[in-house]
Amino acid sequence: MQNQIQQEIQTDIILVCEFCQQKGPDVLFTFPNQKNSLNEIALQIMATNYQSSKVGKPSPDTQFVIKINTNTEIPIYSYVHHFTLFDVEARGCVRPLCFSYLSHSYDKIMKNFTRFMKYFSKATTILKLDNLHIFLQRLDLRHKDLIYTNEQRQINPNIISVIFSALVPEYLADIEHIRKNVMKSISEELADILMKILKISNPKISQIDSFSSNKNITK
Repeated sequence: MQNQIQQEIQTDIILVCEFCQQKGPDVLFTFPNQKNSLNEIALQIMATNYQSSKVGKPSPDTQFVIKINTNTEIPIYSYVHHFTLFDVEARGCVRPLCFSYLSHSYDKIMKNFTRFMKYFSKATTILKLDNLHIFLQRLDLRHKDLIYTNEQRQINPNIISVIFSALVPEYLADIEHIRKNVMKSISEELADILMKILKISNPKISQIDSFSSNKNITK
């Protein structure tokens, strides 16, 4: 596995990962896209987040540099930017995530640390604003569902299961519509910021056309 890690980052890459309650550290996407798994690196990076979040209150962003443990002679270093988003499904309604800039050059990362912090902070701001919008919408839906359920329970307790069967498909369709609209609006702006980050220490890098993710960040 360590040799795989070494082969996967022949060039500098940006890794975005989260701590999933069901699976643990999980890679959301890489920029540029990587075909091979970077879950071993994600595990090491997410283990460095010592911030704790209170219920409904995300912890402050943290930024630092770490060395990824490998068995190879060429070391791997990472600028790490931990942040959290709101999530109605997550424990405490907060979801830990992380931006990481991976490189073999420690000097490159330290030289550009301040600039990395600036641009990654811009990227997290985009995600946080859209995430807050989605979170409040979902919270409002939950609230309305509870009010409606309570009203129907008082009228006829036996009808509750039928009501839920009718509401769930509509609820899921609305959430999916919101997700698609948000991802469409933020993907281009986020990709532009990530490209600027790569160009900080790699000015000759060509434009990256491929930017895709199978997973939703701001959900």
